[in-house]
Amino acid sequence: MFALITLSSCATLKHADRIVTDYTIDYTAFNDDEFLITPYRYTHEYNAVGDLRMVIVPALKGNFVKQGGSDRYIIAPENITYQEMAGMAIAKARRMGADALVDFRITVSSRTPDRKGNRCWYEYVVTGFCIQRKALQVKVTE
Repeated sequence: MFALITLSSCATLKHADRIVTDYTIDYTAFNDDEFLITPYRYTHEYNAVGDLRMVIVPALKGNFVKQGGSDRYIIAPENITYQEMAGMAIAKARRMGADALVDFRITVSSRTPDRKGNRCWYEYVVTGFCIQRKALQVKVTE
């Protein structure tokens, strides 16, 4: 009986292509001006500057797409790359007076759209610890 149910439920499945989404950050793009960004702890001497927490809600954009031989208007969230969000976090950390952003993380969380503002159903939360390093030659460890 179980095999029959399993086989009949598979009959409703349709072909789907593989989806690969790139969530990488190229830290080498931020290696100028002696600024350090790392997802790891900093184990050398430093002066604390402050915590960084940014919540980024993608804008909703409307576009016409071809579907079934006709144009259809859809509204979808804008594409924000992790690289772009890392750059935003570094710019904020520098404005705070930091020369390093450690314990850096980007997470995605769901949100409840409100009636007044953006109705996007997810947001990015960017966090890190802003510091001023006491030594320029440093070694970052996990």
